Amino acid sequence: GTGAPATRWILSSQEAPVGYVKNGMSFAASNFPEFEGDVDWSYDKIDIREDAFAGEDPELEAFAGEIRDGLIEHLAARAGSDAWEESTLAVVRSVLDKPNSLAAIQGTLRMSGAFAQKATRNAADLAKSVRIYTMFPQMPSPMPAPTATPEVLREEMDTRAERMRQSGRDPHVDQ
Repeated sequence: GTGAPATRWILSSQEAPVGYVKNGMSFAASNFPEFEGDVDWSYDKIDIREDAFAGEDPELEAFAGEIRDGLIEHLAARAGSDAWEESTLAVVRSVLDKPNSLAAIQGTLRMSGAFAQKATRNAADLAKSVRIYTMFPQMPSPMPAPTATPEVLREEMDTRAERMRQSGRDPHVDQ
């Protein structure tokens, strides 16, 4: 969805944005097969802080808590149809059990506008309607350096589909 993800990645040379903290996990860009550069760089994993929105909007915080509790209850009763789905559900359950999940839900509600729409404020129904999708991001090939200009990035995006087609790479399958 939209909003404040529970976890994200930033360049190791950057400071974590307000409301996030580096968690000590990092990886080098050269670990990706798409890396073709001479100069390596790395990314750090950052997690939303438990207190990212603490005290800013008590009504929103309470509603986010209702959604989290509803999701925990709904997903506890749900079984995966196969090992992959069960593994995915286990990951989502573990994220919801973390103290920072409330802040991530608050961030999503802030960004989506769902909380502002009084008619949609039924946390139980919202929790029951959740759909879980697993996304596999495609890394650009070649991977642009963090110093790439907006023009270089735009060129990469504009030509990616054609370059993938020419290379025979399936955009729906991770390398």
